Amino acid sequence: MAEKEGRKELFRALADPPEEFTPVPFWFLNDRPDQEKIAEQLKDIKAKGVDAIVLHPRIGIPEDVPYLSDAWFQTVRFIVKCADALGMKIVLYDEGMYPSGSAHGMVVAQNPDYASKGIRLSDRPEGGEVIAAFADGTYLVYGFTGGTIRGIHFGEDDGEAGAPKSAARRKSRERLRPSPARFGGHIYDFRRLVEIVADNQAALHIYNVLGYVGAQVRDAFEGF
Repeated sequence: MAEKEGRKELFRALADPPEEFTPVPFWFLNDRPDQEKIAEQLKDIKAKGVDAIVLHPRIGIPEDVPYLSDAWFQTVRFIVKCADALGMKIVLYDEGMYPSGSAHGMVVAQNPDYASKGIRLSDRPEGGEVIAAFADGTYLVYGFTGGTIRGIHFGEDDGEAGAPKSAARRKSRERLRPSPARFGGHIYDFRRLVEIVADNQAALHIYNVLGYVGAQVRDAFEGF
């Protein structure tokens, strides 16, 4: 009897899964934020049985809505507020666009020492720290790469002239090692961003939705 009831309960759950089993798709923010459209799209997503989304900035956001600006946070707050009214959950994305850790180029703009570094094979022992020299006259040199990430405005794709400068994901020496902060069960280097991004704007990403953290805002997604 108990086994039959257990099967029935299982079938009911499969037919109508509880919220904890909802898909959590990436929802691209890739146009000028329009509150009416945002509200309509969230309602449509909810109506399709999706109870959570990852808010992901992508190329297409106009330049008068800079990442981490007041206009950006106004949009984030509106989205979280709409999700709250619908009983939906939001996962914040930690970059504009990806990979993460660069704050849309602001990390390197404020402190060039945090720019991405890498190892390259070179004919000359210059442009960085020589970590190996070979008999054929070549060298392994560790130094800045000039790397970029994908941005959120047109003309900012990786490799394009306006692409944001990428920041090193791990510091090469103790003097550059950041002090990580824990949020949402994961380690994120918010302190580094808070220290070097103008006006502590990275901290505002959490502050602006603080009342929803743990309820509607469930986590922060780190992009690699």
